[in-house]
Amino acid sequence: MTGNYDLSNIVLTSEIFSNHPERWCIRDNKGNYWNGELFVSTKKDSQIYDKKSASDSAIHEVLIKLFSGKKTSLRRFVLPIGVNFYGSKRVPEEDVKQYLQDAMKMHIDADNYGYGIHGNLILPRVIWSAFKESK
Repeated sequence: MTGNYDLSNIVLTSEIFSNHPERWCIRDNKGNYWNGELFVSTKKDSQIYDKKSASDSAIHEVLIKLFSGKKTSLRRFVLPIGVNFYGSKRVPEEDVKQYLQDAMKMHIDADNYGYGIHGNLILPRVIWSAFKESK
């Protein structure tokens, strides 16, 4: 099921595998589960992730795999994002960066907009190497 997905209609979400909060899987909007290679109909055959953040990150990899059969070219856009820090204590820049890497999540509202436009896949990512404090 990897080559025939219409990416304009697919939505992938992280879902708790069972009642155990440390076991996650990836489900599509058709009720199928990712097993590491393709989508299957049974949850018990799905690939398990130990954290929600791991399954969320894996969604990007799954989308790239689904899109890989299409003729593509890569274009990159840069969208600066500002972070306001309010506080009276001086905190090292590396500590702020580490906090943001751990706590900040960037995602596409696929439920309402899909993963791209005109049959193209658009995946945002944070370029952590460009992180710096502005003066």
